[in-house]
Amino acid sequence: CEGRAALLTGFIDHGNIWTKREHPSIPHDRFFLNSKAGGGTNIEVRLTPEIADAVIEQIRAHKVEEPVYIIGKLQTEKMPTLGDCYNGLILEVNKAKNVSFSPLSR
Repeated sequence: CEGRAALLTGFIDHGNIWTKREHPSIPHDRFFLNSKAGGGTNIEVRLTPEIADAVIEQIRAHKVEEPVYIIGKLQTEKMPTLGDCYNGLILEVNKAKNVSFSPLSR
């Protein structure tokens, strides 16, 4: 499924919104999408630099625990842990219109 488009629905984890402007040492503007309001399983959503500011502003302004709909490309990345290494799944988004609080269609 790597490199394929995916439509995910979930809830913004407002405690895990990271921007390069606020944290220059991080490699990507990103946030986490939870499977349930207030928690659950999550996936990292990475934003391309061209859309990061607009998307981050949009999701920070929307504080209500309503679902968000995101279309992006699935990517994997090696994620080292204590003495082990796993492949993690990431959703990469390159268009601001692909992050919406109204249903989207792929």
